[in-house]
Amino acid sequence: ESLRCCEITAVLLDLGLPDADGLEALAGILGAQPDLSVIVFTGRDDDELGLRAVSAGAQDYLVKGKVSGELLVRALRYADGRSDAVHAIAHMAAIVEYSDDAIFSTSLAGEVRTWNRGAEQLYGYSAEEMLGQEVWPMVPTERRPEVRGALDRLGAGGLVDHFETRRVHKDGSQIEVSVQVSPILEHGSVVGASIVARNIS
Repeated sequence: ESLRCCEITAVLLDLGLPDADGLEALAGILGAQPDLSVIVFTGRDDDELGLRAVSAGAQDYLVKGKVSGELLVRALRYADGRSDAVHAIAHMAAIVEYSDDAIFSTSLAGEVRTWNRGAEQLYGYSAEEMLGQEVWPMVPTERRPEVRGALDRLGAGGLVDHFETRRVHKDGSQIEVSVQVSPILEHGSVVGASIVARNIS
């Protein structure tokens, strides 16, 4: 319960306590705070337990009796940096979700992967209606080659200039929009597109 009420950067957990199961305690901690950094301590000859803990979600494991101040400080600094990164990602996600602009992402095939509230307002489709679906219902027939060409350019490593175009609202009305398309990279490869659209009607 105290994990939910306080801001905690990291937990140091001894897996070898006589009156507790360390892996169960780890599961309970991560169940309450999935993004929390947990550093576990194991006995001298229990690397297998440490590896099981890391596989279960612990950030790192340190062996009791072999832990130097330097090792502990390094693990805690990494935990602090990881916590900052998690907060920054959550902050950015909130900015995207509550933006007035339509911000969504697609695969290179045009399948919608994310859909913010601005997109719901601009196009009239809820996230439930669009996630996993293709973008074509909101693209006028004569504008589909424009979208296909932009996705193909991104996939080939090219860039797409900012442009103005028309899209279709769920109610069938046409909307004039200003569009910015950017690549989404994973391991150095383009796997999709991030689209920001603003109503300029």
